[in-house]
Amino acid sequence: MIKNEIMKAIAQTELSGQEARILLYQISKDNEYTPLSEFAKILNTTRFRISEVLKKLIQRNMISVIENHNSIGKSYAFNVNYNEWLLPLRKTVTSNKNYLIKYYIDFFIEKYGVRPFIGGKEQGVAKRMGAIDDIKELLMKFFESNDKFIIRSRHSLNVFESVINRLRVGEIDKFSGLKDFLND
Repeated sequence: MIKNEIMKAIAQTELSGQEARILLYQISKDNEYTPLSEFAKILNTTRFRISEVLKKLIQRNMISVIENHNSIGKSYAFNVNYNEWLLPLRKTVTSNKNYLIKYYIDFFIEKYGVRPFIGGKEQGVAKRMGAIDDIKELLMKFFESNDKFIIRSRHSLNVFESVINRLRVGEIDKFSGLKDFLND
């Protein structure tokens, strides 16, 4: 059970490939002490490179160094107490782009009863819009709007992108230019 918790903590941590391989190798050895030369041999790289990577892991308190272990110089051990690690957790997998798409799909299904098609254009819109803190509230306003331009677009993400500033300031119903043009 403890190994599973440690593996989960490693998976949630920002690590380079070599950092992760060093940690996994050390865990596989059931936390025996490992000399620098052994890491270099196993990872097929130089002792200098391993030394650089180990410095980062030591600074993060993920690896500890044992001086003169068995009279052979330094050896390294994995810190199994992941609560002592000094590093930020990996960024959440769900980006703001994914939140926008998720909320858009939810509101679209609520409005039309079917799932919208999300293709390259829609993904591009979500990517361009980037980090928008109030995305859920803006999408709610968008789907609640009585604006004919929005309604005729079937609430497309492209139109959402084009009217977002008006939604934000509450002027969507004053959308006179296109609204007048689209009126029958």
